[in-house]
Amino acid sequence: MHTRVFISCVLLLLIPLALGTSLDRALASLNSLTPHLESVQQASRNYNGGIPSTTSLMLAAYRLDRAVQDATSAFDTLNQLTTDEVERWEEAYTELFPIASETANSYAGMGPVADRMGYAPFVPAFTQMVEARTNLLFESMFRAIPAANGSLVSGARREVQQIFQGVRARLA
Repeated sequence: MHTRVFISCVLLLLIPLALGTSLDRALASLNSLTPHLESVQQASRNYNGGIPSTTSLMLAAYRLDRAVQDATSAFDTLNQLTTDEVERWEEAYTELFPIASETANSYAGMGPVADRMGYAPFVPAFTQMVEARTNLLFESMFRAIPAANGSLVSGARREVQQIFQGVRARLA
């Protein structure tokens, strides 16, 4: 009898904690993108067309892709965010955006080397794949943001589109 009461009390205490951690998990997964973006950025800067630098870049890109998939899954579990939660998301996004932008610029800068080494045909396809995966993440995040925050969503959407437009223009 005492065991059942104890377990019931513990469950009553843990259920609100479990419900409140969905956003924490989603934001942690968003924050976990930073080291992966930095790895892609470094690999892009070090890219010289050789097998080691190509392998390093592909491994960094794969790890980033997995992290983006994890972040998308975490945001898929969220319901509509409250005003305070939207502010927390905005802070995380604001920290992440400059790093993502710098990484995209580093990646776009490797185009001439890829062209010289014969890898140029693969770069646009890879860029499209990354853009599609990024769009899935943003769609997942934006579903959780209330319509009242539409300007925040449209601004973030515009920033991401501009990044990819810049990458495509530099790689053309």
